[in-house]
Amino acid sequence: MSSHFVFIVVTMAEKKSRSLIGAISVGLVFVLAQIWMLSQASILFPQDTEKWKWIIMTYMVITAFVFSWGTYKGATLFKVNFLKRIHVFIIGAIVTFLLLYAMGFAVGSGQLPTIWGTLTLIPIGVLLLHALIVAVDEELIFRGFLLNTLQKNRVDRMTAYLTSAVIFAMFHFAMAGGEWLLLLIYIPLGLLFAFVKDKFSPQTGMANMGVHFGWNAFILGFGNLL
Repeated sequence: MSSHFVFIVVTMAEKKSRSLIGAISVGLVFVLAQIWMLSQASILFPQDTEKWKWIIMTYMVITAFVFSWGTYKGATLFKVNFLKRIHVFIIGAIVTFLLLYAMGFAVGSGQLPTIWGTLTLIPIGVLLLHALIVAVDEELIFRGFLLNTLQKNRVDRMTAYLTSAVIFAMFHFAMAGGEWLLLLIYIPLGLLFAFVKDKFSPQTGMANMGVHFGWNAFILGFGNLL
């Protein structure tokens, strides 16, 4: 009986150890990616380099918080199966971008360039930043840490979703220097991303990260046409 108990304890310890190692490994990937982007900012962002450095450093602070909270508070934001579900991120991004492109094409009476042409309007550094950092960090914070904290404090589901969406919108409002229109856009977006997470990837959040990146990619490309 005692040997069976010891076996169970050892097995659980090994699983927890693997989970912790996986969390640290994935977290370090994001940290190193951001350090690399900061060191290469003058190449990746030849225009407005200092502005982009400030943005990267802001997300480095966010990542440090997410990394420490997920690793040491038992919240497991960075999971071993995170990378195993990367295809969900890719599918979410592609489907979102194509839907937005189709809507923009219809509204613009066929005035948009080709899909590839729209994407090539985005500097590669900006695209990498949004793929590797922005979409992931923001979803881990606003649809991960924040929603989990609200729900653990017994805030009802819809109130938690709306609170998270409002704070998400306020973050973009502040980052954009006080653009009020962003509040009207990002509150419903925050609710949409929360719905996508619940529906398609409640454990990893990969679907909402992909949808978030698809939205960003389209807006970045479309914005260059204005």
